[in-house]
Amino acid sequence: MSIHEIVGFSFIALGFLVKKFPNLIAGYNTMPAEEKAKVDVKGLTSHMRNSLIVIGLLMILANLVNKMMGTPISPSILMPGIILPGTLYMVIGSQRYMKKISEGMHRTGTIIGVVVLIVCAVGITILIFFGTRSPEFEVAGNHINISGMYGGDVQVRHAQLLEKLPAIRMKTNGFSLGENKRGNFKLEEFGQCKLFIESMAGPFIYLESNDGSKIIISTKSRAKTEELLADLQHNINQ
Repeated sequence: MSIHEIVGFSFIALGFLVKKFPNLIAGYNTMPAEEKAKVDVKGLTSHMRNSLIVIGLLMILANLVNKMMGTPISPSILMPGIILPGTLYMVIGSQRYMKKISEGMHRTGTIIGVVVLIVCAVGITILIFFGTRSPEFEVAGNHINISGMYGGDVQVRHAQLLEKLPAIRMKTNGFSLGENKRGNFKLEEFGQCKLFIESMAGPFIYLESNDGSKIIISTKSRAKTEELLADLQHNINQ
């Protein structure tokens, strides 16, 4: 299941939970009983349920579109384009169901909405920061340790140079922003691969691990990429 689907189904489930359990709504659950009595709970929960379900369905639909595209859109680009406007609409729209409550409560609801948006923005910024951060490659024997997102230790049985990256058919679970690509992608020639790409200009290192997984690496420097490959091939042949 892709990250789009996970997020989408989570929003849908949250929508039904909010409808059934109104106290899950931030701001409403802390209101005094007399203020809660002034809220159109049925209308508020229906509005929030519908908003969350629409956001979730759009995320799932976006995933289906992604699968049909040659180069899928990164979650770090797609998610804010759906979640942020959807959350803003949900927060602003909820105010009409709380017209009778005090001005202070209105301000509280607005502040909560702004906080939600800020948290989303910060989360996306962190994702982009770590996703575009250059991984470090450490070779020890026939092992290569890759730092950062989707990294880990890999025991290599085969390594070769590629001048061109095969066409990407689908991103199954990864990060893609510009030339930066991390995680699991499906490629035309090799099928499922884990990519650590910093430059689409190449060259690329194609690795096969002892467990049969495939990894493709490129750095920002051709010389650095070729040096890394030479180290790996030397250690594998020993």
